[in-house]
Amino acid sequence: MLVIAVVVMMATLSLSGCTAAAATTAAAETTAAAATTAAAETTAAAETTAAAKDSGIPGFTLAPWITEKIAAGDFTKLKIVAVYQNTSVNFFQLLKGGVDGAAKELKIDASATGPSTANVDEQVNIIEGLITNKVDGIVTDIINPEALNGVIDKAMAAGIPVVTFNSDADGSKRIAFYGQDLKNSGVVCAEALIEFMGDTGDVMLVSGDLAATWSQGRMEGNKEVLAKLSGIKVVLDLNAGQGGFDEAQVYADIENAFKANPTVKGVASMDAVTTPAVGRYILRNNLVGKVFHTGQDWLPETLDNIDKGATQVSLSQDPYGQGFKAVEGIFNYLTKGTVPVNTDTGVARGDSTNVKDLLAKLAKGEPIG
Repeated sequence: MLVIAVVVMMATLSLSGCTAAAATTAAAETTAAAATTAAAETTAAAETTAAAKDSGIPGFTLAPWITEKIAAGDFTKLKIVAVYQNTSVNFFQLLKGGVDGAAKELKIDASATGPSTANVDEQVNIIEGLITNKVDGIVTDIINPEALNGVIDKAMAAGIPVVTFNSDADGSKRIAFYGQDLKNSGVVCAEALIEFMGDTGDVMLVSGDLAATWSQGRMEGNKEVLAKLSGIKVVLDLNAGQGGFDEAQVYADIENAFKANPTVKGVASMDAVTTPAVGRYILRNNLVGKVFHTGQDWLPETLDNIDKGATQVSLSQDPYGQGFKAVEGIFNYLTKGTVPVNTDTGVARGDSTNVKDLLAKLAKGEPIG
């Protein structure tokens, strides 16, 4: 009996020892796992903080309120504002659609604003206000190359990343540009015009603002192509509306130009305001098949004019994509450290072969560029 008792006691002690050892091992493993997790979290936090401090752009340092948001990891609080030169024109709604789309997809506070008419001073004041209010990113276009360089550089100096869209700010410290190769757009526009009117005849070039950057680039491209044809004569560079983009004035100037130049056979428009206006004039004056027209952008009236034969070709620069990609570029920069790069949004052609599809997409509320 004594032997049995001793054996039982030894077995009990052995089991107790195993249990204690197991408990010690589990505790050690738990402690090690906790330490590993804590180390990982510390490393991740350190990497996030380092990323926030390192802007990735020589001479540029992110503002402290931005680095704090990045370190906290709550990206929903990021505020990015796009400023366009003239919110009264229909083209603005296409850009705004892209900005709104980015805000929804990225789950951030992104919005589009700007002067109600083309006004450089007001646009500068709006950007000044954004700097004062400490936004986290600014997207802007320009009317002329130097108009906004100073305030763009001021925003960058304050630690706010700035990119441009639609038209670029040459000479500024902006990080990147999201938009079309404007000269190439003009080249394609002129080539399309020749495709329909042939290589002889009088041509009128029409812009809503001859002094604007986007106009100068497209004008250069058009003229480069047309100058190669001895049978083509550019009879007028029309500044329709003189930069004010008042639709009634734009149309009146176009009407007067046609009356003063009755031999015009072809017209190339440089922008989203004069393109539908020229098509409207052609329709109203029964000039379909007599005057050929190419232009820019895919506003609803322009697509209707293509469908009715008044406009032969209109080129899209993907304004929805410009708005979306510009906001996305700043977002990716702030959250991933990916420095924005210049992005060409291309030249897409709208003509009789695809206008029905474009109109159908427009009716469904789909972005078409």
